[in-house]
Amino acid sequence: FSYLATITLPWRISNAVHLFGRKRPSKPGLDLYGQPTEEIWFHLRQVKCKVIVIFLLLNSATQWANQATRIVFYSYELQDTFPGSLWTNLFFVISMMCAAVGGFCQLHEEIKLRKQHPERFPPGLTDLVKHYLRVVCCRKKRCSVEECEHDIEDQRPLPEREESERKRCLHGLRKLVRNDKTSLDLWGL
Repeated sequence: FSYLATITLPWRISNAVHLFGRKRPSKPGLDLYGQPTEEIWFHLRQVKCKVIVIFLLLNSATQWANQATRIVFYSYELQDTFPGSLWTNLFFVISMMCAAVGGFCQLHEEIKLRKQHPERFPPGLTDLVKHYLRVVCCRKKRCSVEECEHDIEDQRPLPEREESERKRCLHGLRKLVRNDKTSLDLWGL
């Protein structure tokens, strides 16, 4: 956890300076240099980006505090007794909660943006996973088109239908990775 908190810090600080600084415009659609971009992170609402970045910076800070408490309370006996148990567990829980809140806020905002502009931003990872699971479920059950959630017009044989669905999923995944690069940088991916 400490590695991810450290490796993502430059990107998180860059975004904080960009969002809270006054040197360059930080309007939706403009990157760190004030240039137009199509990366989804820079199209989220500014208020939500600030909230996300604050939680992710808190995640990094509390993770380092957690690491410091584990250095101070270095043995199992020290971590298992008060005050070691309080400090090591407190910073661990706060760190995880900050990461979870930041992640869910980002996911929620990206899903909303994708629904508002489906032609501009490709389906996200959650949409691709849902679609893939639906295809796998239909394949395993060998269900008919009426029982399946596929389009009724899609009457092709199963292997041909699987190949087109596989290509559609791969194409969507490539577009997702290309457009979500900066979004994934916040998480060190």
